[in-house]
Amino acid sequence: MDQFELTGVNPAETTQGLLILEALSTFTAFGSQLASQCRSKLRIYSPDLPSHFYADELFVDACSSFARSSRRSSIEILVQNAQPLIENYHPLIGLQKRLSDKIKLRVLPKDFDPENVQKLDRAFMVGDDSKILLQHSSLEWKGFVNFDDRANAKAFSQKFDYLWQYGEPVIELQRLGI
Repeated sequence: MDQFELTGVNPAETTQGLLILEALSTFTAFGSQLASQCRSKLRIYSPDLPSHFYADELFVDACSSFARSSRRSSIEILVQNAQPLIENYHPLIGLQKRLSDKIKLRVLPKDFDPENVQKLDRAFMVGDDSKILLQHSSLEWKGFVNFDDRANAKAFSQKFDYLWQYGEPVIELQRLGI
Protein backbone atom coordinates (compact mmCIF):
# COMPACT_ATOMS: atom_id res chain seq x y z
CA MET A 1 0.00 0.00 0.00
CA ASP A 2 1.30 3.41 -0.92
CA GLN A 3 1.80 5.55 2.20
CA PHE A 4 -0.29 8.33 0.64
CA GLU A 5 -3.38 6.16 0.15
CA LEU A 6 -4.20 6.68 3.80
CA THR A 7 -5.06 10.32 3.23
CA GLY A 8 -5.80 10.36 -0.46
CA VAL A 9 -3.44 13.32 -0.73
CA ASN A 10 -0.04 13.29 -2.37
CA PRO A 11 2.22 15.87 -0.68
CA ALA A 12 4.22 16.35 -3.87
CA GLU A 13 1.07 17.73 -5.52
CA THR A 14 -0.19 19.75 -2.55
CA THR A 15 1.48 22.98 -1.58
CA GLN A 16 -1.33 25.34 -0.61
CA GLY A 17 -4.04 25.40 2.01
CA LEU A 18 -4.49 23.88 5.42
CA LEU A 19 -4.32 20.09 5.56
CA ILE A 20 -5.24 18.10 8.65
CA LEU A 21 -2.76 15.33 9.48
CA GLU A 22 -3.82 12.27 11.46
CA ALA A 23 -1.09 9.69 11.00
CA LEU A 24 2.66 9.32 11.34
CA SER A 25 2.95 8.54 7.61
CA THR A 26 1.36 11.87 6.66
CA PHE A 27 3.60 13.77 9.09
CA THR A 28 6.62 12.13 7.51
CA ALA A 29 5.49 12.80 3.95
CA PHE A 30 4.48 16.42 4.51
CA GLY A 31 7.43 17.13 6.83
CA SER A 32 9.75 15.92 4.09
CA GLN A 33 7.92 18.03 1.53
CA LEU A 34 8.13 21.09 3.77
CA ALA A 35 11.89 20.64 4.26
CA SER A 36 12.45 20.14 0.53
CA GLN A 37 10.55 23.36 -0.32
CA CYS A 38 12.56 25.60 2.02
CA ARG A 39 14.82 28.18 0.46
CA SER A 40 16.62 29.77 3.41
CA LYS A 41 15.63 28.55 6.89
CA LEU A 42 14.04 25.55 8.57
CA ARG A 43 13.29 25.64 12.29
CA ILE A 44 12.41 22.43 14.11
CA TYR A 45 11.13 22.32 17.67
CA SER A 46 10.43 18.96 19.30
CA PRO A 47 10.40 17.87 22.93
CA ASP A 48 12.67 14.90 22.16
CA LEU A 49 12.97 14.47 18.35
CA PRO A 50 11.27 11.05 18.10
CA SER A 51 13.10 8.83 15.66
CA HIS A 52 9.99 7.36 14.00
CA PHE A 53 9.48 10.77 12.35
CA TYR A 54 12.68 12.80 12.45
CA ALA A 55 14.96 9.83 11.68
CA ASP A 56 12.90 8.71 8.69
CA GLU A 57 15.12 8.39 5.62
CA LEU A 58 12.79 10.53 3.49
CA PHE A 59 12.85 13.36 6.05
CA VAL A 60 16.61 13.21 6.68
CA ASP A 61 17.30 13.19 2.92
CA ALA A 62 15.06 16.25 2.45
CA CYS A 63 16.91 18.07 5.25
CA SER A 64 20.27 17.08 3.76
CA SER A 65 19.31 18.33 0.29
CA PHE A 66 17.98 21.58 1.69
CA ALA A 67 21.04 22.22 3.89
CA ARG A 68 23.37 21.65 0.93
CA SER A 69 21.25 23.63 -1.54
CA SER A 70 22.60 27.11 -0.84
CA ARG A 71 25.20 29.01 1.16
CA ARG A 72 22.38 30.79 2.98
CA SER A 73 20.33 27.72 3.92
CA SER A 74 20.24 26.81 7.60
CA ILE A 75 18.44 24.43 9.91
CA GLU A 76 17.94 25.09 13.61
CA ILE A 77 16.81 22.20 15.84
CA LEU A 78 15.65 22.82 19.40
CA VAL A 79 14.73 20.05 21.85
CA GLN A 80 13.71 19.86 25.49
CA ASN A 81 15.37 16.53 26.18
CA ALA A 82 18.62 15.59 24.44
CA GLN A 83 19.27 12.43 26.46
CA PRO A 84 17.69 10.02 23.91
CA LEU A 85 19.82 11.66 21.21
CA ILE A 86 22.96 11.17 23.28
CA GLU A 87 22.20 7.55 24.16
CA ASN A 88 21.04 6.33 20.71
CA TYR A 89 22.20 7.04 17.19
CA HIS A 90 19.84 9.41 15.37
CA PRO A 91 20.32 9.97 11.60
CA LEU A 92 19.29 13.64 11.78
CA ILE A 93 21.90 14.23 14.49
CA GLY A 94 24.44 12.36 12.37
CA LEU A 95 23.64 14.78 9.55
CA GLN A 96 23.93 17.71 11.97
CA LYS A 97 27.42 16.57 12.96
CA ARG A 98 28.50 16.35 9.31
CA LEU A 99 26.96 19.73 8.42
CA SER A 100 27.53 21.57 11.69
CA ASP A 101 28.00 24.89 9.91
CA LYS A 102 24.51 24.55 8.37
CA ILE A 103 22.58 22.66 11.05
CA LYS A 104 22.56 23.90 14.64
CA LEU A 105 21.23 21.94 17.61
CA ARG A 106 20.31 23.29 21.03
CA VAL A 107 18.57 21.96 24.13
CA LEU A 108 16.52 23.92 26.61
CA PRO A 109 17.98 23.88 30.14
CA LYS A 110 16.36 21.35 32.49
CA ASP A 111 15.28 24.14 34.81
CA PHE A 112 13.88 26.27 32.00
CA ASP A 113 10.65 27.94 33.08
CA PRO A 114 9.43 30.07 30.21
CA GLU A 115 7.17 33.02 30.76
CA ASN A 116 4.14 33.17 28.51
CA VAL A 117 5.17 30.14 26.45
CA GLN A 118 2.53 27.47 26.50
CA LYS A 119 2.27 23.95 25.18
CA LEU A 120 5.92 23.04 24.89
CA ASP A 121 4.83 19.47 24.17
CA ARG A 122 3.68 20.57 20.70
CA ALA A 123 6.29 19.85 18.07
CA PHE A 124 6.44 22.15 15.07
CA MET A 125 8.46 23.03 12.01
CA VAL A 126 8.58 26.40 10.32
CA GLY A 127 10.00 26.75 6.84
CA ASP A 128 11.09 30.16 5.61
CA ASP A 129 8.37 32.72 6.31
CA SER A 130 5.28 30.81 5.23
CA LYS A 131 5.39 27.05 5.81
CA ILE A 132 4.29 25.38 9.03
CA LEU A 133 3.72 21.86 10.31
CA LEU A 134 2.31 21.45 13.82
CA GLN A 135 1.78 18.36 15.95
CA HIS A 136 -0.92 19.17 18.50
CA SER A 137 0.52 16.89 21.18
CA SER A 138 3.62 14.74 21.49
CA LEU A 139 1.32 11.87 22.52
CA GLU A 140 -0.39 11.45 19.13
CA TRP A 141 0.20 12.13 15.45
CA LYS A 142 -2.51 14.71 14.86
CA GLY A 143 -1.97 18.21 13.62
CA PHE A 144 -1.80 20.23 10.44
CA VAL A 145 0.45 21.47 7.68
CA ASN A 146 0.13 24.59 5.60
CA PHE A 147 2.63 25.68 2.95
CA ASP A 148 1.21 29.20 2.68
CA ASP A 149 0.40 30.49 6.16
CA ARG A 150 2.48 33.57 6.93
CA ALA A 151 0.54 34.45 10.10
CA ASN A 152 1.09 31.11 11.87
CA ALA A 153 4.62 30.80 10.48
CA LYS A 154 5.45 34.22 11.94
CA ALA A 155 3.87 33.42 15.32
CA PHE A 156 5.69 30.11 15.65
CA SER A 157 8.95 31.61 14.36
CA GLN A 158 8.73 34.19 17.13
CA LYS A 159 8.03 31.45 19.68
CA PHE A 160 10.98 29.46 18.33
CA ASP A 161 13.31 32.48 18.42
CA TYR A 162 12.29 33.18 22.02
CA LEU A 163 13.05 29.59 23.04
CA TRP A 164 16.23 29.44 20.93
CA GLN A 165 17.84 32.26 22.90
CA TYR A 166 17.62 30.08 26.03
CA GLY A 167 18.84 26.93 24.30
CA GLU A 168 22.29 25.57 24.99
CA PRO A 169 24.61 23.54 22.76
CA VAL A 170 24.59 19.80 23.40
CA ILE A 171 28.26 19.26 24.19
CA GLU A 172 28.01 15.45 23.94
CA LEU A 173 26.73 15.74 20.36
CA GLN A 174 29.19 18.28 19.02
CA ARG A 175 31.68 17.15 16.42
CA LEU A 176 35.24 17.34 17.67
CA GLY A 177 37.55 19.12 15.25
CA ILE A 178 41.25 18.45 15.23
